Amino acid sequence: RVWNEGAGKAPASLATLQPPAFSDEPSIWHEALDALTSTDRGANAKPPKPADVARMKATGRDLCQAASDAFEKGITTTQGNTQEAKWLRQVRKTGTASDRLAASVLVVRESCLANLKALDALVETCCGDGGGGGGDSHDKSAKQARRQHRMAAIRALSELFQSDVLLPSARRMRTFEARAASLVQPDITTKDGARTLMYWYVEDEVKRCYSRFVDALEAASKDMLAQMKGIGIKALAGLLTAKPENEQRMLSLVVNKLGDPDRHAASQASFLLTGVVAVHPAMKRIICDEVASMCFRRNVGFRALYYCLLFLHGISYSHRKADTQLASRMMATYFELLGRLFGNAAAKQEDGGDNDDANEPSSRSSKKKDKKTPKKKGRMGKAAAKAAKKAAKANAAGAGDADPLAVDSRLLGALLTGIRRAFPYVDADRSDELIESHLPRLFKLAHVSSLKASVQIAAVVHQLLDARRSTSDRFHRLVYELLSRAGDTASHAGGEHRGVVNRLLTIVLALCRDDVSHTRVCAYARRMLQVAGRVKPPTACGMLLVVSEMCASKPKLRDLMIGTAKDARDEDLVETFADDDADDDGLVALDAPGNARVRGGDGSSADPSRDVPSAFDPRARDPRFSGADLEAVWELGLLVSHVHPSVRAMATQLASTGRISYNGDPTADLTLMSFLHKFAKKKAKDKGAAEVEVGSRAFGTLPESEISADDLFHFRYWRSKEQGQEEPPAKRRRLREDDFEEEDDDDDDVFADADTYYRTGGAQRQRAADDDDDDDDIDIDID
Repeated sequence: RVWNEGAGKAPASLATLQPPAFSDEPSIWHEALDALTSTDRGANAKPPKPADVARMKATGRDLCQAASDAFEKGITTTQGNTQEAKWLRQVRKTGTASDRLAASVLVVRESCLANLKALDALVETCCGDGGGGGGDSHDKSAKQARRQHRMAAIRALSELFQSDVLLPSARRMRTFEARAASLVQPDITTKDGARTLMYWYVEDEVKRCYSRFVDALEAASKDMLAQMKGIGIKALAGLLTAKPENEQRMLSLVVNKLGDPDRHAASQASFLLTGVVAVHPAMKRIICDEVASMCFRRNVGFRALYYCLLFLHGISYSHRKADTQLASRMMATYFELLGRLFGNAAAKQEDGGDNDDANEPSSRSSKKKDKKTPKKKGRMGKAAAKAAKKAAKANAAGAGDADPLAVDSRLLGALLTGIRRAFPYVDADRSDELIESHLPRLFKLAHVSSLKASVQIAAVVHQLLDARRSTSDRFHRLVYELLSRAGDTASHAGGEHRGVVNRLLTIVLALCRDDVSHTRVCAYARRMLQVAGRVKPPTACGMLLVVSEMCASKPKLRDLMIGTAKDARDEDLVETFADDDADDDGLVALDAPGNARVRGGDGSSADPSRDVPSAFDPRARDPRFSGADLEAVWELGLLVSHVHPSVRAMATQLASTGRISYNGDPTADLTLMSFLHKFAKKKAKDKGAAEVEVGSRAFGTLPESEISADDLFHFRYWRSKEQGQEEPPAKRRRLREDDFEEEDDDDDDVFADADTYYRTGGAQRQRAADDDDDDDDIDIDID
């Protein structure tokens, strides 16, 4: 640090207290050791005897002790009259625990060679037991003080080891025995020989102290106190980033914390590992392999898997050879995890059967819960006990037999996100192999998962198929089914339903733009119009906007929307032959070559000439064989009379022109929160500065014809409010009194009319008329 000249003469450095024989040495021991020359023994050389190695080590220890004695003599005698030497003498006698800790760190930083005992004492402080509960208040306070002192020592020693004072940054340290076995024995009679033995011993001691410090950090990372645990994890990650010494062990310790029961500790470990990868990109593959190996450990929990996947799908890739190979390895890891976690469950859901074979034995906790369950007497009690036992057996099965509907959807989302991020960097040959082997499993899983998970799987399948510039009828059937599920009232109870539907609509729009089947495009449009009547108004407006974009690229669809399309049932286009084997649904089965074979309207076959529907079938499984282009779009007429003004305006515009003019995002602009922001005179964040603010004076002066449907309510509200403020208070009071009088008169008239109506028998005549109308309706339905 820079000395303040105003405080007087600058004191001499503690380096002057070192022995004169070593005053010309570098202050850092490993730099001094690297400066000395050593000769290798060679491959055929005979290793030294253990007695010779022990004698050399004793010589190095004696030299270090001499250096330490000279350092202590300089502090305690008149030679150490500097300010720092006096401060050290005073702190060692009367200083507090934190002062003694700072003094030990200072002397180790100044000369590690002469202060190996101080370094060992610091490590011993880090390994000390902080104490737990129990005992009286005095014992608790003492244990708490020791714990705080231990945390301070860990922080100080971690910073010391991360610097260049103790550990080299470019290499790993070696033990004294390893150097003696590989290098020629130095001549202790020379100055360089004595220095070599001394620094060999210093390296051996520092390596031993560092190993003990890592043990202390491991114990700290497992401590019950969250603060101590966080300090241990942070110190391990810092040393892993700064020094190569013991990096494999520290990497394993940090990766293990991804499965810590404490969420904060697991999240901290994931964040710190990301920082290590950012500083050392060359360690990316090693760290990913370590995390991937943790995912396949026995009895690993779903939370640990989730944090592992969070780290893995956050890895960035490039098109370099090393990153493409890593992307291929990660893709294989993701698909293998997908098969183990969800593959067996998807097969059971699709087959409709139960799999009694469990990959792993049931856990002890589930057995204990099963034993603690009280047994009820009676027939219903036995049935309930049997069902509970069956459920416990299913829950205790291995992770591969888990139900995808019961598994946390975040885990599946993390897996699919990792697949989507790694796939663009996989080689073309490898990607084709992955698609062919794992695509059927994704399709099976999409049919049994929740809507959110199914849409994520559909996005992954679309990315895989788009890489090959191809599509499949099976994928179209999946997306067509997901559109129907999006309209399920049970699926949009949560707040994230809007984002899920937006992603699904993006997939539909991308598919329809490149689709050559006019019938399939019409089926998608009609399915969205059907679902728009069952979802919330923002989502309905988003679907109408997607249909408008489809009409812009498909003129036939636009003609069908505005009612100008001709009847598609032209007898000259499809030639059908009646047969005795006619089906009951109006579709004729023909076996003659070149004719369509009709089995029904499910569209299960891949042959395009198989199904020839005679009318639109909304429940068709395959959109290509739904006959969506054979009838007028009656769904749009229902949306024209929708209760929401924005839906009604967009549907009317689509039915009249085939195009909707809207420059925003209706799924965000038409929500309740956006409505309340406008009501509170808050300008929307995505609005331009040139637009008139809702609720301003300029907004009230605009003509009503220029107001959009979503702002019409606000316009009328603010207009009526401004007109009410312009009236004098007396007039407003008089108007309110007149209104109440008129309402009372109207109520009296209503009650009088009702009394006369029921006294004259009008109610009986009305019920008889209603019964006649019901009979007429029944007759019409039967005919």
